[in-house]
Amino acid sequence: MRVILASRSARRKRLLKKLFKKFLVVPADIDEKIKNCENPIQAAKRLAFLKAKKVAKKYKSAIVIGADTVVYVGKKIYGKAKTKQEARKMLIELSRRAHDVATGVAIFYPGKKAKVFVSKAKVKLNFANDKLLEEYLRTNEWKGRAGCYDISGAARNFAALVSGEKETVIGLPLRKLRTFLKT
Repeated sequence: MRVILASRSARRKRLLKKLFKKFLVVPADIDEKIKNCENPIQAAKRLAFLKAKKVAKKYKSAIVIGADTVVYVGKKIYGKAKTKQEARKMLIELSRRAHDVATGVAIFYPGKKAKVFVSKAKVKLNFANDKLLEEYLRTNEWKGRAGCYDISGAARNFAALVSGEKETVIGLPLRKLRTFLKT
């Protein structure tokens, strides 16, 4: 059966290759705006569901996997920065304490009810000084990433996984996904 990743994320694609040799990548262009009434877990699950659902409508005979990652502290969600100044502010705030990362995943199977789950992790960022933060910002790795960092990229030098699965922070929790695909 054909497997489709409903994402344009290169990191998710790289991770899914660990489970499947062949799969199709079909980005799901949806409105990723988080609703005011949503908590971070609800948001991650809803957005993953919407991504997978949109692609599954077009590919009815395939297994479609959608995912969305949310970075948060308490109820405050740290999305994707639009400017370097926004990214700097966000990274400084996240560096002050451990923060949470939730990746929601939705799996649509042909003729079956969709499965949706979330995987959580806790991360601590430590930009020891302004110079290191500015060097990181110059990499532009912050662009298009929730929380403005990629723990599998240059940010790995400043990020420590406190608890949870590293792949959750990258954007696709493989252990949990493998379990859900088997059931």
